[in-house]
Amino acid sequence: MRILLLVQDPLGSGANFTRAESLGKEFERLGHEVWLAGPPGRSDITPGRDRASGIRWLSPPGLGRRLLLPAAFSPWILFGILGRVRALHPQIVHSFGHRPAASIPARFLQRRQHIRHVADWSDWWGAGGIAAERSWLGRRTVGALDEVLERWSRVTADGLSVATRHLAAMARSWGIGDERILLLPGGARIDEIHPLPQEAARRKHGLDLGDRILVHAGQSAFDLPFTMDCFAEVARQEPRAKLMVIGDNRGLSLLAGRQRGVQDRVIPFRHVPYSHLGELLACGDVMLVPFANLGLNLGRFPNRLGDYFAAGRPVVTNTTGDLGRLFEENAIGLAAEATPQATAQAVLRVLSDPALAADLGGRGRRFAEQRMAWPIVAGEVLAFYDRLPRGVE
Repeated sequence: MRILLLVQDPLGSGANFTRAESLGKEFERLGHEVWLAGPPGRSDITPGRDRASGIRWLSPPGLGRRLLLPAAFSPWILFGILGRVRALHPQIVHSFGHRPAASIPARFLQRRQHIRHVADWSDWWGAGGIAAERSWLGRRTVGALDEVLERWSRVTADGLSVATRHLAAMARSWGIGDERILLLPGGARIDEIHPLPQEAARRKHGLDLGDRILVHAGQSAFDLPFTMDCFAEVARQEPRAKLMVIGDNRGLSLLAGRQRGVQDRVIPFRHVPYSHLGELLACGDVMLVPFANLGLNLGRFPNRLGDYFAAGRPVVTNTTGDLGRLFEENAIGLAAEATPQATAQAVLRVLSDPALAADLGGRGRRFAEQRMAWPIVAGEVLAFYDRLPRGVE
């Protein structure tokens, strides 16, 4: 089967790309022909077939970016993507993101070529979600546009993959039936991230063997203030505590740490490929997934959670959204009330109990292997494609 994956993020970056690429790799392993199209991004992703994954990349020149337009809204990039995908004639198009670079080419193929379209929904962008965290002007411009496109791109699709139960409930309230909805929280790259010896990993990266290291990896800045509040509370009670921040927000993390008086205990690492992420995660004593009590977190399932489970390290998060229910039902980590004090106490409990830490890490790894591995998730998505009804116009 020929499958087209459309992303709104520049190729190589963003949560939408991570979800699409992870599925695409598994589809290729199962013998399908996968094309992944989106705005131009990382320099090592160029049009053509990737030797490692087998995915075929499609991307137009980055004229819109040079004109300082957001890639997902650029008309030049939109028409460039349209011109490249219209000749593919896939059996399925799966769009990741509601903005024009992904949603309009998907709708075009659905209407003009009668190709089944599945829309992926992994963030709540409209009022009550991300829009609520924007400035007054941002809510009335980009936020309002996101809200319109978010709903339009979902209700017009033949099927919908959603990251959380809250998004599924919103879809039902818009008249989308259960037969058109697939709950797709996320996956784990168990073949790329493995449990590794902590001492060797720390020596390789020049980290003190006696430090108690918390790890926070990811690209979202929305939970950053809460993350630093939680760490400051841990640091107040544990003098050896350090926070390793992995990703594009390391500068903001240092600034937030300075505001809380813990900047000298923040260890920043730039974004690293999955082939090297496992050895950084191995340096940590506790993996931190702070989930503040924000509306947008009802519509998010962090991609990094699967990475943490794959690394076999204990995870501490909060009861916000779907995470609390997931942790309670499967005993795969600690989920605390979404306050810095409660989160810090959960972290300190794990740090003080090596047996608990080892047990939670092992449970998380087994959960990743049995429930979250991308090959398992890809099989569920393919089965959804097969049973998907056609008929949305």
